[in-house]
Amino acid sequence: GAVVGGSVRLSSIGQAADMWWRAIPDHFTQVTLDEYIVMPNHVHGIIVIGQPHTSPSAETRHGASQSPGGSQFGPLKFGSLPTIVNAYKGAVTRWCRNNAFPDFGWQARYWDHVVRDEVDLNRIRQYIADNPARWEAETDAPASVWM
Repeated sequence: GAVVGGSVRLSSIGQAADMWWRAIPDHFTQVTLDEYIVMPNHVHGIIVIGQPHTSPSAETRHGASQSPGGSQFGPLKFGSLPTIVNAYKGAVTRWCRNNAFPDFGWQARYWDHVVRDEVDLNRIRQYIADNPARWEAETDAPASVWM
């Protein structure tokens, strides 16, 4: 996609990434989605695991996208952040490869952060909302990706 005038214009891959992001709660019923944005070459999003009003944070592990059989940290747990991210990335990849984008691929890892309180949550929400404006301000950001 591209960022134009502070708004993201999604390519067909971006539209698929958006569609599959919104479908996460259909596959993981304990998940609620909060602020998110699909950018031209990455996604930012807040995933709430469990009851959002009684469990404001979730256990996460920095970094590794996981394979279906487990990881260096042990077997994957259904509903864990690595499992959710793995399923999301897999769904988007399958869509891309089935729809004329055989070379599509994700970065091997992802960044996670445990949200500890309302101040942290609001800071992250603002970071996500401001991402398109920052994209345009960066001189090394590509004008468009996968159009």
